[in-house]
Amino acid sequence: MTKDRTSSAEPTPVGPGPISTSTGTSVRPGRLAVEFYGDFGPEMRHLDMVSVGKLVSALGTITGLHQTGSDVNPRVMVTLTGESGESAQCVVDSEHYLDLWDRLVEGTQVTVSGKVRRPLTTEPAFIDTLSVVAGDARLEDTGADVVRQVVEQFTLSYVQDGQPCTREPLPRWRVESVGRVLMSVADRGTVSDIKVVDQAGTDVTFEFACFVTEQASGTASASEKAVSA
Repeated sequence: MTKDRTSSAEPTPVGPGPISTSTGTSVRPGRLAVEFYGDFGPEMRHLDMVSVGKLVSALGTITGLHQTGSDVNPRVMVTLTGESGESAQCVVDSEHYLDLWDRLVEGTQVTVSGKVRRPLTTEPAFIDTLSVVAGDARLEDTGADVVRQVVEQFTLSYVQDGQPCTREPLPRWRVESVGRVLMSVADRGTVSDIKVVDQAGTDVTFEFACFVTEQASGTASASEKAVSA
């Protein structure tokens, strides 16, 4: 899909400050074509025809951004519109907002991945957003890698200020995001015993780049010691 570059208006970014309140034009809400993995590989259907809870991936242009949360707990409703006018509402909740806000720009083409939600049977389904990628990165193009990044779930545990903490379930990209924060404060000695296990209970901590550190000498830093061996 070629983006219309004839307009002189600048794209509108969504950030921690003021947010666009436009809602976009939903010609056919809930009818945007989405891709998902079926029994025999990638399939494509209208969003409204996919079962609740299914991981889907959709390509479209951001035509509307509307804040529905508060400044403390920001929540954004994104209108994603396809070439033929079919659209889908994609919710970015407060947990994912800070990780994704810089990718939410009106007029840009993105691929949104997330799970199908439909609280009311009388309303169109929407996508509970987990990932936003610039351009076309649908399942048919990235295959198992998208499933690896979004479907796999992990449990991240650590001790902070003497208190055990557990965060689950987290997709792979979210572990990397939280892990970078933990490692940035580990040198202060406030975080220790960092560990990540997969759904089978296997320790996969060092599969994540945020926890892999190169030792320039034989002495481990405080951040290295914070990661469970």
